[in-house]
Amino acid sequence: MCTKKVITFVGALLLTGLISDPTRAAQCADVWPARDTENTSVTANLPTFTGTSAMTLPRSLGAGDFHFSATSDSTGDLTVTGGASTRVFINGNLTLDGSVDLNPGGNPEDLIIVVDGDIYIGNANFFDNIDISAILYATGYIYLSGDVDMNGAATAEGTIYNPWRINFDAGAVANADFGSLCGSSAPVLNRVSLECGRNDRVIVNFSAIAGQEILNSSAEITANYSLATTTGTPITILDAELADIGYDVILTLDSALVEGTAYSLTVSNISDELGNTLAATTADFYYTATEAGIVGAYYNNATLTAPITEYRRDTRIDFSWDSFETPFGTGTGGFSMRWRGYLEPPADGDYQFRSYTDDGVRLWLGDLYWARLTDEQRCAPMRATVELLAYLLFADFSVADSSPSEAEPRPFLRV
Repeated sequence: MCTKKVITFVGALLLTGLISDPTRAAQCADVWPARDTENTSVTANLPTFTGTSAMTLPRSLGAGDFHFSATSDSTGDLTVTGGASTRVFINGNLTLDGSVDLNPGGNPEDLIIVVDGDIYIGNANFFDNIDISAILYATGYIYLSGDVDMNGAATAEGTIYNPWRINFDAGAVANADFGSLCGSSAPVLNRVSLECGRNDRVIVNFSAIAGQEILNSSAEITANYSLATTTGTPITILDAELADIGYDVILTLDSALVEGTAYSLTVSNISDELGNTLAATTADFYYTATEAGIVGAYYNNATLTAPITEYRRDTRIDFSWDSFETPFGTGTGGFSMRWRGYLEPPADGDYQFRSYTDDGVRLWLGDLYWARLTDEQRCAPMRATVELLAYLLFADFSVADSSPSEAEPRPFLRV
């Protein structure tokens, strides 16, 4: 059990107002490009996971979508009718061992399993006999152990352990019916940032990852945007200008943003060149013109779940909390934080990013995904060397802490 959480960045950060996590959309071959793809930066278009009952086995499923809750089983098979893809969505972790088989002897394209959590298949302490013909995706890690023989492909937003147990089937990826998991999708609001030297303009950025089309003229209609302080004071938008690249919109305001103030931006009816339309999306951001430090959003829960408890401008991320402390004072509840801003390397070269944590940590540099820590990696130093050029680069860094139950010093954060 570790007693510290350390997070270290290299470089200077400029402040900006930012919103929720970037959503990645892509073509199917980009999501499953190889036998195993871990820490993927090209994610699937995930649906809302609605399963409330576990996927008990044995079970046979036809084509289409099936939703289940977290599942753990050790006997029985999952079979599918074949001919068209069966898409299984698990709302939580999937844990299988013993004599379980998934689509045994079938074609991998006939079974797609998407897990909002971790996938653990097999047991290293026993001689399991688990046959899998499927395409797997997990928002956490994928662990293949024991006597597992898998045909298909696997992609995870975390680490994939023992990928050599997978026999890659590129034809399965080409022939599978992924439904809405990949391909063209509606515009995605990526972030809101400030224009350097201006306090009356904001830049609204939409995702430009594969699968996202450029915006059409609807992005230049001011009525499609609504801006107000989080306390309800409206701000009039005078102009909306779509940048040449087709994904950035510059909003000009009728009054200056106020230092140390949180704002709420609502975007609706924005369409791309194919006619896909963004549903109404509301996000908060924080304004400060101070360039020393980075804005952090602090949550009084362990999962970065709205509402944000408070914003802070942190000149250094260098904190320590004891067992019965949180960033908000005394207490034993979980908490989490997210810092977003711009990294400005002082010169071209290689930079090392390091973290030491007993819970989840994630870092995006532009569209480059660095790391996501899972339970299997607690208290282990993580580091990566990245070649950077001396220009502004968007950074999104988050830490999620689980509710403490042990009488130990709280995690330690440091930059």
